[in-house]
Amino acid sequence: MTEELKSIKQVTSSLDQPNPIHNPNGDDIWSRLISRYNFETIYKTDLCRNVRLGLLHKVKTLMVERRQLGIDRYGTVLQAFNDRNAIDDLLAEQLDSLAYSEQVSLEHPELSKVMLSWQKNTINQMQKLIAFKESKNASKTEQ
Repeated sequence: MTEELKSIKQVTSSLDQPNPIHNPNGDDIWSRLISRYNFETIYKTDLCRNVRLGLLHKVKTLMVERRQLGIDRYGTVLQAFNDRNAIDDLLAEQLDSLAYSEQVSLEHPELSKVMLSWQKNTINQMQKLIAFKESKNASKTEQ
């Protein structure tokens, strides 16, 4: 292990959180997404560009599958105000996305340029989330 990694090694991640709780008043996040990304909406609102109908159907199928996986794993749908920090969840998922994109790049060299672009976009978005999170923490400290 490099010295750089040794200096930041921790037993648990700062992004680890407990399992989500069921919020009886919460919206079903996956259902909202599945409803939003329908063929009519994306073409009327330009929500997604150049999406083929077959691809949109595949994405929606994956969303339905992912929703069910969450129910099976956690006993509830993904909801807002579920006793977790959604920004930390998103950051953790984006970190995994970086690692998986690097794996894809190694396993499929023809996608290396696409994966590098993916990583750049992901890191730029993570930077925005981290800045937002730090600004919220700073305002709490000031109060």
